[in-house]
Amino acid sequence: MGRGEQNWPLFITNIVLTATVYSLVGMVFGAGEELGWRGYLQGQLIQRFGLSKGIICLGLLWSFWHLPLLLAGYNYPENPVLGALLLSPILLVAASFLLAWLTLRTRSFWPAALVHGAGDSI
Repeated sequence: MGRGEQNWPLFITNIVLTATVYSLVGMVFGAGEELGWRGYLQGQLIQRFGLSKGIICLGLLWSFWHLPLLLAGYNYPENPVLGALLLSPILLVAASFLLAWLTLRTRSFWPAALVHGAGDSI
């Protein structure tokens, strides 16, 4: 919105609109994963292992799911092995707690898909 210098209200509006659009576009791609992770598997793992252990297990599985891309250097091009085997599991286990909370709180995987899309767009 607009060209050249922008005042603060217009700049903030641009940031909010851009973040919203990118999150919604990313949600389309994240919805498939979140349907499986949060919509189905999360409940199964929590029922079997309990809340915390189930969410940790889900985060680790989510990380291993991305292992081929991570080792190829897509997310951590400077250190793909460190990223794939340490950084990504830590990040995705932590993110799993937020996404699990959203899913359990709303009884829908869609908020998790939106947050997943927002994270992917960043």
